[in-house]
Amino acid sequence: MSKDGADRVIMFSVIGLVAWAIIGLPLVTSLEQASISCGEQLTKSEIQSGQVAQPVAQTLTERQPPNLNRETKWYCTFLEHTPDWFVAIFTGLLVYVTYRLVKSNNLLWKATKDATDRQVKDTQILQRAYLTVLRGGIDIGTDGSVIGQVIVFNTGHLPARKVSAFVKIMWSAGRDLSDFDSAQNPQQTIVLPVNTELPIGSGALAAGRQRMATGNGYVYVWGRVTYEDGFGTPRWLIYCHRYNCASPKNAQGGIEVKYGRYHYHHNDGN
Repeated sequence: MSKDGADRVIMFSVIGLVAWAIIGLPLVTSLEQASISCGEQLTKSEIQSGQVAQPVAQTLTERQPPNLNRETKWYCTFLEHTPDWFVAIFTGLLVYVTYRLVKSNNLLWKATKDATDRQVKDTQILQRAYLTVLRGGIDIGTDGSVIGQVIVFNTGHLPARKVSAFVKIMWSAGRDLSDFDSAQNPQQTIVLPVNTELPIGSGALAAGRQRMATGNGYVYVWGRVTYEDGFGTPRWLIYCHRYNCASPKNAQGGIEVKYGRYHYHHNDGN
């Protein structure tokens, strides 16, 4: 039975019980009184006409209830216990209504809790710290070393805490490199405020000057960032930038940011 159907059954049952209490019970009482009166009159008429034996008539004249000597019908018992049936049915309906009320309250509590959880989650999504790693180009050091640069930037609405990052650099002949090793982030407790940049450089590229001079292959700058998003939730981010060694060089022999690309692989986060 559907919820609406059960509610209608309860409503009409309660209306029926109220109507029975107002109309039915007084009517039953009147019928019982009329039955007793008719029984008494019939008994007196039987005694006066002599249709009943004298001993029996003497007994009847002692005004014993006539119904005690008559066969009790099933409907008589039912009518006699009508108030008890009324209380039993009403109690059953009350138990059912209470059960439905408790169930509805539980559903309401669950819906309220789910809505609150969604609100908290939406607030965290909108307000949390978001870190991204921007390209920083390829620099040539004063000693001729080739170094990859990145910029960790907080684009969220809360400071990022316990920020830890590492940067690596390598050369490859192919532009579809997909195998990048990983390393444990250094233990740091840097706090990166909102809209703040954190420049980080890699180690020196092995044989970097020779690699850059030939103009062949690609230089990859990749790494990993970990932090807390302002609500105590740990976050991580992996990134990879790719530079073509054939790109135009700046005055120092490095590659500008505009020639860098976000690589196909090793770019992900939570």
